[in-house]
Amino acid sequence: MIILLSFLFCVASVFSYDPKPVDLIVTSAISNKVLPGGVLIVGQGEKILHRKAFGVGPSGTNTLDTIYDVASLTKVVATATAFMLLEERGKVSLNDKLSLYLPEFSGGSKDSVTMEDLLRHRSGLPAGKSVVAGESYENYLLRVMAGPLSYVPRTKVVYSDLSFILLAEVVKKITGVNLSEFTRDNIFLPLKMYSTGYQVPELDKTLCALTISSRPCKPHDPTAFAFFPTEVGHAGIFSTGDDLQKLVHMYSSGGMSDGVAFMKPETVARMSFLPVGATRGLGWDLLSEYAPGPRGDLFPKGISYGHTGYTGTTIWIDPVSKSYYLFLSNRVLLGDALTKTKFSQFRRKLATVIASQIKTR
Repeated sequence: MIILLSFLFCVASVFSYDPKPVDLIVTSAISNKVLPGGVLIVGQGEKILHRKAFGVGPSGTNTLDTIYDVASLTKVVATATAFMLLEERGKVSLNDKLSLYLPEFSGGSKDSVTMEDLLRHRSGLPAGKSVVAGESYENYLLRVMAGPLSYVPRTKVVYSDLSFILLAEVVKKITGVNLSEFTRDNIFLPLKMYSTGYQVPELDKTLCALTISSRPCKPHDPTAFAFFPTEVGHAGIFSTGDDLQKLVHMYSSGGMSDGVAFMKPETVARMSFLPVGATRGLGWDLLSEYAPGPRGDLFPKGISYGHTGYTGTTIWIDPVSKSYYLFLSNRVLLGDALTKTKFSQFRRKLATVIASQIKTR
């Protein structure tokens, strides 16, 4: 009898999710011009609890087929996932020095920088580096690698696009193929993410949510845009809600996808593990200054993890309740400065309301 009651409680808790207060948060934000539209997916275990498109999309009313520029979600969707798959296969180690693969990055403290340092944003690299008009990607990389570190590696955490740009170059060096090709063949196609990649096919370009009206299906990030169609490791991926749900579900399921192990459970666990004093996992964010918004007030602090994208995108995963949500939008279309603070506030409210509906465990 006790076992039956426990089972019924678990089933009831999974199906207690009420979409109405969540919908209200999103529709109010759209009415207040925080974002033009978006796609939300909430899941727990094998169940999708909420799957809905809101507001305005590329062709009027938004749909679940809308393709979004996911911006810095690229760091975990593509680069970190690709790197950890190679680490699983014994092709690279977290302890490897960056100079082993990119000898141009050497001298002084640079010689101590490891793959793990890059993934945890503690490499000493600055946040970014502006592109010189007309320069090639190859020259940009040389300038990044030749430039000085902004702090002693491992003494603090500085969120760095440059760390993931160089990580992507390591993936290319190891595999001998472009990042777009490796991620397509080793992540997106195996997970059946057929609408995900660095370039949007011609037939799908009418589905792109604009971030800048003059740049349909082009990355919003200035560095990614400057070198498009060359793929970079920190931004530039386009995807749909349904596609990203497959990857997020894989992580929330400990590496399983459609009953098949895509990634080892210990790899997934290591990616979201925080050493003493750390704020970021291997790619994923847990306790950085950016985490309170997408985590909200109820998802467990220091245990749940995720990432955000500048265009208005979010992933958050709670391994305790095996729940997650993802929200894709193009808030920057309405004006970066006009929406930035309001969207951060909206993101926190959204996460908190979602967690209040699914966290009964």
